Amino acid sequence: MARAALKFGRFGRISLQQEIIDSLAALPRMLREVFVRSHYQGQQLSEIAQELRIPRETAESLLQDANEIFYHRVHRFRI
Repeated sequence: MARAALKFGRFGRISLQQEIIDSLAALPRMLREVFVRSHYQGQQLSEIAQELRIPRETAESLLQDANEIFYHRVHRFRI
């Protein structure tokens, strides 16, 4: 499978990296926790829910909200 190349346009890779860091920091604590566990630590929703002691549906909802917020903040860097 070929990797799609991202174009950063007038924004450099450093700016994108900083925006990712800032976007993660701006997420409310629970959204950030679920987002990082899912995307960066590779945990399944059921595992996240169990460890955070929340229903799986709640973990799924939190992840959807976090994905949407994160996407809209970072998407402006793509061309």
